[in-house]
Amino acid sequence: MTTTLTIPHPENPQHVENLASVELLEAQGFQGNDASLAESLFQYGLAWRDLGNEWLIIYRHPTLAKRFGRCTLAKDTDPKRKWNWVEWRDVQNFCGSDMTDFTLLDTVEMLVNYYGTEEIFGSSCWVAISGEECDADMGRVEHDDRGGLQTVLTSLRERKRNERSRRDGATNMRRLERDIRRADLA
Repeated sequence: MTTTLTIPHPENPQHVENLASVELLEAQGFQGNDASLAESLFQYGLAWRDLGNEWLIIYRHPTLAKRFGRCTLAKDTDPKRKWNWVEWRDVQNFCGSDMTDFTLLDTVEMLVNYYGTEEIFGSSCWVAISGEECDADMGRVEHDDRGGLQTVLTSLRERKRNERSRRDGATNMRRLERDIRRADLA
């Protein structure tokens, strides 16, 4: 017996009900960097779909487990202009390539590997794939209670600061290893 999968809102590819399961994503033509879309999402944290002039990208949320965000990215996006703060030489050293032959999605993937999804896409969240509440890890946010909102923002800032410290430490370690290799060669 074959079951037919119905796309809840075929006229709106970004509708969260269309993004509620790996099966729905596969049925709509989402792809990832792995042959398995589930592996791409849950292991590598990225999947995308061609929408004509833009890509619909799903990315793993940087701080909330099993949560994802989504964004669109015009296919003619100039990465160096969009992410003008990126230290491109560091990213090139990280990936071992000058990146001249990279597609836009290759570049996005490398930026996510180097900087993380929050730096590249932000930290929006939607209830998809996992089916759990977005703010379950942070507690309830009352929009009319400025103190509650401030607590969540402070928590996210602290997480971001800690993530940057870890990344800066890794970058410093890579630089130290590079300097040691250079010294050994001299």
